[in-house]
Amino acid sequence: MNSNAKAALVAFAGLLVFFPAIFLPCLTVFEFGRPRTVSLAGGVTILWQDGHVFLAGIVALFTLLFPPAKLAIVLVVTSQLAPGSPGTRHRLNAWISHMGRYSMVDPLIIAIAVVSLKMGGYLSVEPAIGTYLFLISVFLSMAASSLFCVKPSNITGVNDAKPQPIRQRLTRFGVVGIVLLAVGTAFFVGSTSGVVREIRVSKREGMLDLQILTPSYYVKIQSLEGEISTPAYPSTPIGNGLTWVLQKEIPIGHIQEIQLLDQRSLLPDKLVDRVNVAGWRTNGQNFSFELRGRSSWGRTIALASIGVGAIVLLYLTGAFLIRHAVKPGG
Repeated sequence: MNSNAKAALVAFAGLLVFFPAIFLPCLTVFEFGRPRTVSLAGGVTILWQDGHVFLAGIVALFTLLFPPAKLAIVLVVTSQLAPGSPGTRHRLNAWISHMGRYSMVDPLIIAIAVVSLKMGGYLSVEPAIGTYLFLISVFLSMAASSLFCVKPSNITGVNDAKPQPIRQRLTRFGVVGIVLLAVGTAFFVGSTSGVVREIRVSKREGMLDLQILTPSYYVKIQSLEGEISTPAYPSTPIGNGLTWVLQKEIPIGHIQEIQLLDQRSLLPDKLVDRVNVAGWRTNGQNFSFELRGRSSWGRTIALASIGVGAIVLLYLTGAFLIRHAVKPGG
């Protein structure tokens, strides 16, 4: 495998990592102990809506536009199928090398945000999965640029063509991969990730449940089916945790918010904590909310089918990039 084929594979991997990175949570902001997540794309939108147009443009340029453009150019100049003279490819190679020095501007923006927000006493921020994926994409971009090699007047053709039976075999594999991906996606969309039968609430580690009067806790569920309230535990402290059994099972995807309230006889019920449901276990400001029930095997099988189909298609894409990569020449 020549260096341009390696550059194409690394650039392709960088693109695969980049797009989830900009939409997954990038930073977790804690405001008075309450977590809130923001993605790179969401952060640019917030800056724009708040009137910081210039800052939003700078962040969008270096985090949303420049990284994928650089990776896409590597894919173009390493492919024999893309139009372009040897001189054009050489100039693009020089441009990529020149712009490579600005590659670390992208993580620098995130680092500045993390450090600046850490200075506040009531506001702190932690990097999330999107940050790590974004940094991986940046380093893959740098690696692809360093592997790319083309000379203006000494470019040979593509790698030797594979025999026809191999091409037919790869085509059949591609059809199988597409079918697995389509069937898995259809089952995933049509099924639920599981149903909730119980809700358990416990104190977060290091948190104290300071109550003058013994509380009577109950939970209120905001779901697509409407609002559901459980019976209260009369004059019962949270202790090591309280569990409420629901009258009927609720699909976990239908639950939007869970509130913990203290029932009072004369005064309005007091809201103690609340969470937006993001999985089977979610932490609030002072309490941890655990959803109990049964997961859906349908979604597990669907995810397995999607994973196998994606692996097959990724393998075929890699084989295609290698087969049509430009040789660097002597």
